[in-house]
Amino acid sequence: MLRLTALFALILGISRISAADWPQFQHDAARTGRTVEAVAPPYRARWIWVGPQKTLRNRDSRSGDGAWTDDLTPRRGMRLDLPAEVAHSFAGSMQPIVLDQTVFIADAQSRVYAVNLDDGSTRWQADNPGGSLWPGVAADNIVAFASLLGYVTAYDASTGRRLWQVDTGRTISSAPALVDGIIYVANQGGHVYALRLADGAQLWRSGRLGGPVQGGLCVANGRVYVGTDAMEAMALDARDGRIVARQKLTGQSFRFTWPVAAGSRIIFTTVPVICPGSEYVNDPVLGAGRKLTTWPEPPGHPSPQAEEQAMLEWLAGEGRVWEQFFALDAQTLSKDYIIATGATEGCGASPNPPALDAQGRPLLWWATAYPTLTGIGSFGTHFSMDIGAVDLATGRRIHIDNGRHSGQSTETDNLFALTVGGEWVYLRQNFRGTAAINLRTSQQQWISKTVHEDGQHNPAAVYYGSSGAKGPDGEPIISFLPRGPRSPHGRTAPAIAGGRLLFTEGFGALTCVESAR
Repeated sequence: MLRLTALFALILGISRISAADWPQFQHDAARTGRTVEAVAPPYRARWIWVGPQKTLRNRDSRSGDGAWTDDLTPRRGMRLDLPAEVAHSFAGSMQPIVLDQTVFIADAQSRVYAVNLDDGSTRWQADNPGGSLWPGVAADNIVAFASLLGYVTAYDASTGRRLWQVDTGRTISSAPALVDGIIYVANQGGHVYALRLADGAQLWRSGRLGGPVQGGLCVANGRVYVGTDAMEAMALDARDGRIVARQKLTGQSFRFTWPVAAGSRIIFTTVPVICPGSEYVNDPVLGAGRKLTTWPEPPGHPSPQAEEQAMLEWLAGEGRVWEQFFALDAQTLSKDYIIATGATEGCGASPNPPALDAQGRPLLWWATAYPTLTGIGSFGTHFSMDIGAVDLATGRRIHIDNGRHSGQSTETDNLFALTVGGEWVYLRQNFRGTAAINLRTSQQQWISKTVHEDGQHNPAAVYYGSSGAKGPDGEPIISFLPRGPRSPHGRTAPAIAGGRLLFTEGFGALTCVESAR
């Protein structure tokens, strides 16, 4: 396991990371979203943290322990012992980070928390001026978070004592990255900063990049890659912040997206020009101009290759305002092909950037009449949304075909963010919940559901419940979700660390899931 982790680090050009850790957003500064460690089904909740004063611990995880008495198994008439009200909420983009068996999260109400990975107990909490939408970074017994007020604040990871604080002067609305003891962070003043993790010393500040930075950054190849709201993708020299390459892209923003380093490419994701919404946008192309009357429709093109060619031609022509993924040369940021996924995502959400599979291939959602991994048919289209890989040499779709579909339900305007552990891809969004698909066998399993009253009551290992909702056996779930502050928007996939899956819920929960084997 450790040898494989070291090999990943060598290939990616990132600092060595233990398989037990998830020390920054999407695991590493390259934003690969992958680790060698997998958590396989069947699943169960190990613990559910809902604030410093309350953690539910599954009695099945530690039988006979008097501190583990909660029945968290979905069942008829279940009622979780959730508090009636909480004073905090988590942004949809708040992915937990993990270092040395401690989970670190920040709420939107100006607090940072350290939680024991094993039992969900609160180790400490500390002030975080302005609150955070995104996770921080952790290494060398230091954890640091960037806030909406523009501060970067570092804490002793063991005690929560504040070590240093830097005021960048403008809102920070994306996750910092950490490489070799240096934090890279961008703000909406249009600057990127390089700060030393040990003491907060400013090593450099870039010149103004020509527009605010709303979206994220990644660090790879000795460069910092970032997009500005002037719709330019930029590469900065990681040693001094000089701009070494730039490329104008189509889109209205990089909001809630981030670049991903993959081989000799950097994949930037933009919010489409027209609007962040995609229901039925692709259907005229996939249906070859036919009038669609049934769901799901048969293919409009004779082969997947013909379908992709039609999508390419559309995105290169009148549909170019919907182009959203750009695989740029890592050195020059030049663009030499179109990734023909079609339009994906919506309901106010930005398109989901890729995660890399174990072979280093970016995984993306594709609009198609030829799904091979997820299933036939999706909401918001007469066709399907499927997970496929990108051929980095050509931009073409690589079908993940195991001879059967996983049956994963999808919706064009409610897709899932992705992370990868071993041969499993983990899918998550706050509305629909969390699921896993085996990339080698297509086995699918729902992990969690925040049950709503509009359907989608799939059997899952974790249910929180809400008034009027029904569980996997069709019986009412009568738990009520805690009342609290409204949670900010965003979308992120589970963290994978220490043999567990971790994710936050908008209503103030941090959930730890383990294998029930």
